[in-house]
Amino acid sequence: MCLEKQSVSELIQVCWSLENLETRKREISGLLEAARITGCKNLKIITYSSEERFKEGEFEILVQPAWKFMMG
Repeated sequence: MCLEKQSVSELIQVCWSLENLETRKREISGLLEAARITGCKNLKIITYSSEERFKEGEFEILVQPAWKFMMG
């Protein structure tokens, strides 16, 4: 969670991989719950090597490999 001026500007979930369906559901569910509570729309999941972008209801989630996330 990144705070800017007392509001949440970004939510970040980290896991090794989203290939396993149970893991994928768990990680997305946790991120969406935090997004609903905070009202944050900037959602990311950082993984070892996956990269994708997808919609879950009203939210768009960006999945990035760790190296790319660390490069900014």
